Amino acid sequence: MQVGDTLLSGQIKKIIITIEYKDITDKTLLPSEDKVVDIDFRVKYVQSMLLHTTNKIEKTYRVGDKFCLNGNEECFYTITDNDDIVTALSECFVNQSTSRQQSDSRIVCLAFYETNYWVNSNNYSNGFVYDSNSNLFDPVENYEDYLKNTLGKTSVTASLLSYHQAVDLGCPSGGGSCKDKENPAPSWFFKEAWLGTRANYNSIYVIQTNGNLSYVGYRTGVGGIYGYKIRPVITISKAQID
Repeated sequence: MQVGDTLLSGQIKKIIITIEYKDITDKTLLPSEDKVVDIDFRVKYVQSMLLHTTNKIEKTYRVGDKFCLNGNEECFYTITDNDDIVTALSECFVNQSTSRQQSDSRIVCLAFYETNYWVNSNNYSNGFVYDSNSNLFDPVENYEDYLKNTLGKTSVTASLLSYHQAVDLGCPSGGGSCKDKENPAPSWFFKEAWLGTRANYNSIYVIQTNGNLSYVGYRTGVGGIYGYKIRPVITISKAQID
């Protein structure tokens, strides 16, 4: 928001406050010890009486805000809001055969039946390693295609949650319970899903049902009811959120 902008009734605009130190040449004017400074910031304005209707791009999505595409077919929880782009985690696992989210995790959410995380596990360093060499890539790519071509959400990209995103949501750095911290991860986060980050030479980070950020061998079988599954992260333009 700039000086002279019109603020319509019901409209919200962001203000950037920049605080700078004054260049003081006389050092005797500086405090001799640390001081707490209270800053009172006020904005003078006159609000227009014209009504403003908020459009989709101007809406702010907070962490954990849920939104659904095409009615209630495919739902997501917000991770970050970057102006006109939202990053969000799917509410349910993606079923490999239907390329859609399924709510029943014990029966129809068995999304991944392969026994290797990678087609070729050689030459990978630690860090975010999910790519087209992953056996999870095709199911995630098919889900992205479904969102783009069937639901018409052409701005969508799909991937897997990273270790750093898990930490930002409340998991402890290095792994452990995401429920024991002073600010724990939200309850919608706890599902047994693969992440896209490699932990060490033969392991991949996962989120466990008990709320732990952990890692398992990349050859861990995931075909059973209790296996780790696919829970995509998407980025989408706000303009295409219903």
